[in-house]
Amino acid sequence: MLGLIPGLDEKPGEKRRMAEALRAAKGRPALIEPGLCVAYLEAWREDTRVWRRCPNRLPQLGDVGKALSEPARGPVTVAGPRS
Repeated sequence: MLGLIPGLDEKPGEKRRMAEALRAAKGRPALIEPGLCVAYLEAWREDTRVWRRCPNRLPQLGDVGKALSEPARGPVTVAGPRS
């Protein structure tokens, strides 16, 4: 990728910034250890569990018209079509 930069139609300063960004990005994989990936996935799974429960804790108003006519008292969800 670095070899493509000289042929680009960009200002010299922009080409320099592109090259610096690519060089920095090439070194990042060395900083990522397996434990960091495991911790990220565990945190992501926990966030998913927490967010999945959030809509169940919000008040339900039934339809959009009612939701728009009610005074704001905090977060509110509108119940979707019932199956």
